Amino acid sequence: MYRKLEIQLAGRTLSLETGRLAKQSHGAVLAQYGETVVLATVVSAYQSRDKIDFLPLTVDYQEKTFAAGRIPGGFFKREGRPTEKEILTSRLIDRAMRPLFPKGYDKETQIVVNVLSIDRENDSDTLALIATSAALEVSDIPYEGPVAAVRMGRIDGKLIVNPLISELEESDISLVIAAKPDSIVMLEGGAQVVDEEAILEALFTAHEEMRPVFELQQELRRLAGKPKREFAKKEYDLSLHSAVQDRMSADLERALKIDLFKKDRRIFDEPPFFEDHEAGVGVQPDFAFEQSNGLFTRRNLKGISRLSARKPLLAFEFELIVGGGHGHSIVALRLLLGRQIAGDDVLFHRVISLKSKYLIGDLT
Repeated sequence: MYRKLEIQLAGRTLSLETGRLAKQSHGAVLAQYGETVVLATVVSAYQSRDKIDFLPLTVDYQEKTFAAGRIPGGFFKREGRPTEKEILTSRLIDRAMRPLFPKGYDKETQIVVNVLSIDRENDSDTLALIATSAALEVSDIPYEGPVAAVRMGRIDGKLIVNPLISELEESDISLVIAAKPDSIVMLEGGAQVVDEEAILEALFTAHEEMRPVFELQQELRRLAGKPKREFAKKEYDLSLHSAVQDRMSADLERALKIDLFKKDRRIFDEPPFFEDHEAGVGVQPDFAFEQSNGLFTRRNLKGISRLSARKPLLAFEFELIVGGGHGHSIVALRLLLGRQIAGDDVLFHRVISLKSKYLIGDLT
């Protein structure tokens, strides 16, 4: 069912449409902000993989130079591995979306966002996050959204919602904020030397500006959304966990206190299999062992004793040399060597993206 909705966000039109492209996916949304256009698609398996107790989520944000009207040239004639911008934006989407899948949902899920057009004034990262949330909203995949995102800037002491790429050069704040209707779920960015009140004001202003985006996604789901699928959470026998702890507690405690260089930690290579226990089949014994191992590890980290018989820092040295310095520290039998050098503007890492060339270290 084709639907297209629009709102005004920071003086520009934000539109979401579904039902026209990628119809075989479980959810697909074409989002446009200014002249920047992205297509977000989501697919999730109906069956779980064996022996996993986590959400196997993959996020792929993809930029191709055709989106900016360019043809790859120079030494590399073809587009190869993901660029730094693609990797960082994929992580941005992952951090905002992963916590919003229901606890216990372990179906393999894939999110793919393609940039179809970019106008070099409206960045595509926040738009990609909104499109992903909208695609999950209209899909049948369980999802506790919606999520919206904006970028906050500040020029001459005045906060700006979704500043243009050219305006960010004059901004002393660049924050990407993702939120649900009731809370902020993810924050990324940087700033020059600003006070805490300015950051808090940016957060509250951003959350208030997102409310029309929440309503837009909810309305799109009402008009074109699919019923959410039911899924059964894996049930683990808690008595098996108790059996593991009872039988292995002494061995686990001993193994955790043995130095890593010794060979007596074979217990971690061969998790126990309780053939005499009713629930001792499939993934459950390994899962129970990992849970027990984590329990004892956390207990040690809280100060009862140090792991692997490690001793406090024994020595630390630092020496200035040409171009920088180096230092080393010794902990038990481990030697840690660090090296630091200082560069100048000529050595800045230059990155070519769809929007422009920029230097790593700039707020843009």
